[in-house]
Amino acid sequence: MPNITAREKNLLLVALIVVLIYSYWLLVYPKFNEKLTSLKNEYQSLEAEKNRYESIIRNYEKNKNEIEKAKQEYKKLSEVIPPNTNAFFGVIDLRNILSSLKVETNSYMFESEQKLTMEYNTDDFYPYYIVTRQSWKCDYQALKNLIVLQEKFKPLFTIDSILMARQENNVTLNAVLNFYGFKDPNASERRFDIKRDIKPQGTGKKDLFK
Repeated sequence: MPNITAREKNLLLVALIVVLIYSYWLLVYPKFNEKLTSLKNEYQSLEAEKNRYESIIRNYEKNKNEIEKAKQEYKKLSEVIPPNTNAFFGVIDLRNILSSLKVETNSYMFESEQKLTMEYNTDDFYPYYIVTRQSWKCDYQALKNLIVLQEKFKPLFTIDSILMARQENNVTLNAVLNFYGFKDPNASERRFDIKRDIKPQGTGKKDLFK
């Protein structure tokens, strides 16, 4: 084995270090740099997403009161003009009107919903009304009460027309009433709640629809 001087050993060590550094620079660093760039881009993306969510939260907190107010207004509106109502609930509402007036109907019918034309209508969101025609036997006071009830009854109904024929102290009344609702694809169908939707009867009769 040849003798190697201390100087030659140092030169070989330096050469080995240079080779290792070059190998690292040539083989390892590009992959490391690529990974670092990828992580940097991912961090920037996450930072942007974080800023977006923080902006959403700030805007929500800023508008929270307005959002809650809008929810309450929508709830009040839904009590007066229920979303996605139908003739089934029209029968229930009519029954409650008759119960409040303490009268009964000889006959009644409901027609298909009629769309109301409004400037904000869309194909999925629009107000409508359901026409109901019925014949009542009642006194004049019941007719007066019907007009008063129209102002405060929930859900909303209007008197479209009334024809009367006198019979002794009573009248036979042919009435056309309109019940109102609105289509809202984001709202659920109107649901039946017996405690809310069925009011106690005031006529003493088991069935008002006779």
